[in-house]
Amino acid sequence: MELRDRARKMVIVTEAECRDGVGKDVGRTIFELALTVTAGDGKGDEIVKRYIFEGVLPDYLRRDLLRLGYLIDSIEDLQRIAGELIGTVLRVSLVKDGDALRVYLDDYFGRDDPKKYKAVIR
Repeated sequence: MELRDRARKMVIVTEAECRDGVGKDVGRTIFELALTVTAGDGKGDEIVKRYIFEGVLPDYLRRDLLRLGYLIDSIEDLQRIAGELIGTVLRVSLVKDGDALRVYLDDYFGRDDPKKYKAVIR
């Protein structure tokens, strides 16, 4: 991976949802974060970070949420904090992997009102 394939962005969580999978994801749990870019190139663009898993919480999901200040042990914890995540400002890395765009949560930055950034979307 070359450095130019990685872009760092400041984003805010505008929506967070934990739900049961449907269709091909029946039996799985889906945790989804809708992120809006708050500054720089792509300001107002929306990025979706999706975690799809079965059974126990995967380590990468637990590590990502720990970076945001949440220690979770169960799906119930995940459902409980979904609403609390809205308004969280964080830095992410966007990495081009072939045709796919991978989103990595880097670090917690603070909190803000997500409505300020929703208005930017064209």
